[in-house]
Amino acid sequence: MATGVTTNGTAWTTYSATVGANTVRWGVANATAGAADIPTILYAHGSGGASNQFETLSAWLGLREWLLDNGWAWIESTGGGSKSWGNAAARTAYEEAYTHVAGVIDVGTVVPLGRSMGGVVAQWLFTKSTVVAPVSGGAIINSGVQSLGAWYEAGIDQAAVLAAYGATDSASFYAAITGYEALDFPATDWAGKKIIQLVGDSDTTVPAEDHGLAMRTHYAEQPTVDLLDVRVGGDHSAGNGSYLEVDAMASFLNVVMGIEPPPEEPDPEENVYYKTTRAYVIGEDLLRYEIRLGPA
Repeated sequence: MATGVTTNGTAWTTYSATVGANTVRWGVANATAGAADIPTILYAHGSGGASNQFETLSAWLGLREWLLDNGWAWIESTGGGSKSWGNAAARTAYEEAYTHVAGVIDVGTVVPLGRSMGGVVAQWLFTKSTVVAPVSGGAIINSGVQSLGAWYEAGIDQAAVLAAYGATDSASFYAAITGYEALDFPATDWAGKKIIQLVGDSDTTVPAEDHGLAMRTHYAEQPTVDLLDVRVGGDHSAGNGSYLEVDAMASFLNVVMGIEPPPEEPDPEENVYYKTTRAYVIGEDLLRYEIRLGPA
């Protein structure tokens, strides 16, 4: 158990429990812990992450404190291991984490938050899990991997991805990820849902075009709220990644809870007209002379 106080003075406590082989952790403000229907983030950690990544990673400080100050809780866990890549163990671990904590505090609306490697399992929790999807009000995918195939083909930590699915080569890998590749889920799985994708346009680890943007194209026109946040110049690091897009994530969570209306998309068919009221030329003497238009 750990305790602390946010910058705004909200006292909080984190707790942990062992559920089978899974370490489950959750955090909540002290004043919120006994409330009903506590909105809750279900955090799916990135590659190499432990069960307390959301609690301890400094890059998440801004969002952690916003959650605590605004009556939210969070749940996280071992997640099937540090490099589970959304496999069956990961799915089970996050469902176990939610179920355990929901028996301790009164968990209300759940929002899966998938960071990096956690994007794969977060999409499954949000769309297909019989435990989590029915209580999910939205999902945040933060620079999340959403195509196992694209990640494998990029060759980053390829051995770990193969191991997560008990595969030894490309053929066995692609056979093993049948049913796990989020980009292969039917687009209608997102029908009527609320989701935000956060990407960095300089992220070479999880390139937006292969993951966040590809997924938005896949489920286009299905969600009722379909948002994109692009961190200009953003990469995959703690110091310059989408962790830091706190305002975008907080605004989305307010949309999920009905506190803010979703932003209106600009109408691509709408024409914008401009009227010139005055024009000038610069003479050889470097003075400005107004152009007056009149009958020829």
